[in-house]
Amino acid sequence: PWGVRNAKGLATWMRDRDALLPAGSMTAHHIDSHDTFWWPTWGKKLRREQFASEQFRLLTLIFAALPGPFMMFTGGEEGIADLLPIVAELKARQTWQRGAVSWWCGADIPHSVFGISRILGTEAITVLANLNAEQVTLASGLGPPRVDVQLSIGGEVSLDADRIMLGPDAGVAFVHSSSSARPGSAMKNRLA
Repeated sequence: PWGVRNAKGLATWMRDRDALLPAGSMTAHHIDSHDTFWWPTWGKKLRREQFASEQFRLLTLIFAALPGPFMMFTGGEEGIADLLPIVAELKARQTWQRGAVSWWCGADIPHSVFGISRILGTEAITVLANLNAEQVTLASGLGPPRVDVQLSIGGEVSLDADRIMLGPDAGVAFVHSSSSARPGSAMKNRLA
């Protein structure tokens, strides 16, 4: 009756867990832990061997975007080496470092969607991932922004002032700037 069952549940669990951490502390996140690395037989040790390539890349996007550092075993970068510098660059920006964390956990967020934003002044950095074999569409509330897509993986991704469309097994990281102090009201209502 408890536990993480979907992408939105993961965001909710991480939000709640981080709220209970002592002030100033952080948690390192990884996809391949000591247990997953040593216990399975050869050829099934790493997540890239256990999941299809796009699912592994989506897991990387999600876990690398979580607050705190992302870590891995040597050799774990195979298949994701192109993603890591982009996510590291986003996490080095002032908006990510000093911005308020907003989790996409609202009632209207589909269970298959993981989302996190960092908001500082008029800029937001958002990472979204659809861990479903079907397309999802969200009302964006981005308004008339400047949206710079930094990274798009997996299926089709479309962002505009009214909607965000994530294709099957798709992920996106984007920077949103607007003249208001926060993202549009529809987007703000999605951030819990």
